[in-house]
Amino acid sequence: GKNITLTEIDDKGHIAQTIYAKNLRHYMPDDFTDLSDVSVQVFSKEDGQEWYLKSDKGRLFHGEKKQQISRIDLWQHVELIRPAENPQDIVTINT
Repeated sequence: GKNITLTEIDDKGHIAQTIYAKNLRHYMPDDFTDLSDVSVQVFSKEDGQEWYLKSDKGRLFHGEKKQQISRIDLWQHVELIRPAENPQDIVTINT
């Protein structure tokens, strides 16, 4: 698929994470999904803080239910950002 948005909801009905990808390809026998031009928005369960992850490539591994994501691997130009209202508190990590 192209220009995909996947949203995972937690047990309380809140958005746990949203995954955007330019391209998606699912492999049935091994039950994983390859992504390109990936952007992930994750919400912390503890404080609701948003984190953004970006990478050129990614792979989703699925849980028992196909719509569950048990793990996300990211590689090639990975960037992790925790925005903050105070610019001094912004966290950015590049690999």
